[in-house]
Amino acid sequence: AQEEDGQAVIDLKTVTNSLYESVPFEKVWKDENGNAVTTGYIDLDVTVTFQLQVSDETGSWEDAGTYFDNHLTEGEQAAIAGAVTGGDTDSPFTKTVTGKIYNTGWSGSFGNLPRVIRSDGESKNLTYRVVETQVSYNGTTQTLTLGEDGKYVLAGEGKLVTGAEFAADRRRAAPLVA
Repeated sequence: AQEEDGQAVIDLKTVTNSLYESVPFEKVWKDENGNAVTTGYIDLDVTVTFQLQVSDETGSWEDAGTYFDNHLTEGEQAAIAGAVTGGDTDSPFTKTVTGKIYNTGWSGSFGNLPRVIRSDGESKNLTYRVVETQVSYNGTTQTLTLGEDGKYVLAGEGKLVTGAEFAADRRRAAPLVA
């Protein structure tokens, strides 16, 4: 602290505020005993689709594209979709990952997401999460839907995903699949 004109002055480092945030996600494949799969458990290419979801003060979750369509003008929607990083090229609020389940590429992040939007003359604080929506392998597809109780409902022919858990904190989610 320094003193100027009898007053203590503290020189702080630069403070940066942002109206944008990033939402990381990670998938952990688990075996029947609940242990992370780290070796050649199954030698199949598996494709997982992750979906960014958003909620405002209402507490209801919607796919980000649907939410922004319902609350913003076309120009505002396009600006957000164009700024978001981490999603697929043709669908900025979705990320599709393909690989072996024992590989380490099952994580990512959606970036440049607005913390607040203005809709119908009101500011809306936004919260995000990432959920799994689909697992495909060997010509088979399973659909995952996250229920209100926080548990996944599984549909489809596949049996690779036999149980799924959803783990989330305030802004991000990490689905765990057994």
